[in-house]
Amino acid sequence: EFLCGILNYKPVESQPQFIDALCTGDEAVVYPILHWVLSHMPENEKRVYLAKYLIPVTVPEDMIASDEEVREMFQHYRSCVEAFKEAHKGVDRLRSQSNAEAAQKAMADLQLEQESLQQKVEALRKKLEALTRTAQVPQEALLAACQALRRQRVEESALQDRMSEQLTLCKMADHRAVQAQQRVAETQKFFGDMNVDRLCQALKEELTLTTVMLTDKVPKQIQEYRERVDAMHKVVSSAGDLEGLNRAVYQLEKDIQEIEDKARPKLSPSEQQSLGLFR
Repeated sequence: EFLCGILNYKPVESQPQFIDALCTGDEAVVYPILHWVLSHMPENEKRVYLAKYLIPVTVPEDMIASDEEVREMFQHYRSCVEAFKEAHKGVDRLRSQSNAEAAQKAMADLQLEQESLQQKVEALRKKLEALTRTAQVPQEALLAACQALRRQRVEESALQDRMSEQLTLCKMADHRAVQAQQRVAETQKFFGDMNVDRLCQALKEELTLTTVMLTDKVPKQIQEYRERVDAMHKVVSSAGDLEGLNRAVYQLEKDIQEIEDKARPKLSPSEQQSLGLFR
């Protein structure tokens, strides 16, 4: 409804085929729709804007006939729609007039500029003719001299650009040189009066310390870690026999109970009742 009703798109297919292809996302139908919408964007924007105010509101006829307030409100709505149409037409006329006026003004400005350029060309031509008469120099020679002067000015401008580029590169090189000098000064300040022999001695001491750590401390730490890992493996492996140990303990407790029962003297019920007072 929006595509065919509001935007007034005319599909090539029939209405049922168009709806089915659009629901399934058929490229043969979707791509032409996108092309048409994008190629008619100003008209579509105007239609969408007008549809917000010009799509009629559906009110049942019996409600309009029976309810006076609804009938008056509906008439007021229709009058507002007609007023909106007239206002929109007036705005379109004003816009078209303003566009035409702007185009006419631009044309007038261009004509004035053309006339000014023609006057300048004519003045330059007169000056050239005067120079050729006073200096008794052919016009072609003056034109060649002007062209040579223009080429020289272009070359001078190019040289100026190259000179500014070279100056920029020199500044960058100076900046890098200053940074390098600062790094050299920082390095000298860091090492101080340390000569090559002292530096080699310091490196040898550091190498000796590292060698001691690798040959003494590190293997001990590795051995300790291995012992801990072995202990953990033993605990984990013994944990699998806990159920068997529990069964063995239960069986032993049961055997002990049976042995105690067998070792306990048998008493009559009256004797057990009399002994119960002392228990």
